Amino acid sequence: QDKTTVEVKRRGSLVWALTATVVIAAFGLGYYFLFGPRPIADPAGRKSLAVLPFVNSSQDPNAEYLSDGITESVINNLSQLSSLKVTSRNSAFRFKTDQADLRNVASQLGVNSLVTGDIKQLGDKFIINVRLMDARDDSQIWGNQYVRTSADVIAAQNEIAQAIAQNLRLKLTSSETQLLSKRYTDNAAAWQLYQRGRFSIFKLTPPEVQKGIGYFQQAIELDPSYAIAYVGLSEAWRTTALAVEMEPGELFSKAKAAAKKSIEIDPLLADGY
Repeated sequence: QDKTTVEVKRRGSLVWALTATVVIAAFGLGYYFLFGPRPIADPAGRKSLAVLPFVNSSQDPNAEYLSDGITESVINNLSQLSSLKVTSRNSAFRFKTDQADLRNVASQLGVNSLVTGDIKQLGDKFIINVRLMDARDDSQIWGNQYVRTSADVIAAQNEIAQAIAQNLRLKLTSSETQLLSKRYTDNAAAWQLYQRGRFSIFKLTPPEVQKGIGYFQQAIELDPSYAIAYVGLSEAWRTTALAVEMEPGELFSKAKAAAKKSIEIDPLLADGY
């Protein structure tokens, strides 16, 4: 009788332990599916992507403008594709110094895929590493290394955008294919000055904005048909009007004139409008 009672109690304990385990596991799975990381479905059925700020591996703060500039260029190129939802620069750059948990980053940004990368400058050469990641399981879809001279770095950003679109298996129209290969300038020095200007004005301090104006003006001197540089100049004048204690009328006039010039050069330039 005592042995039977002990056996019944033992079996009862096992049943309760098993039941408790199942309940805990079910609760955990339910919590994960309800509140865990997951991308937001796009109503139009588009794939979603965020290009995270490329890491400056040069250990030179003066090269930071290049990593930021290439990141922004890739974002701008990919955002022209109708079948792809691309996270804005401002949202992506919130994770400039925090990219350790990519699944969490993707969840916060509501995307299915992430692009990460780093850039190192060695003399006149740039080494750019790029990775396309699946946010669902943190697996790498594609990766490549680009070694380019300063004269070829403009083409590299277009090649990166084209490779990402190809590896996401996007169906592009002929006009979208042309947009991915579009260059606003072939002058590498002008391109670098433009990127320095962008980097400066995003610091939002009067001295840096003034430096940005100078960089944009130098870029335009090197390439007077550099439409996007006029957009940068317009943004800089507008930022100056809002940030300093000066009569804004003249500054806003300069901003408008620069924006109008950009769309005179390129009537399809959304940034100018």
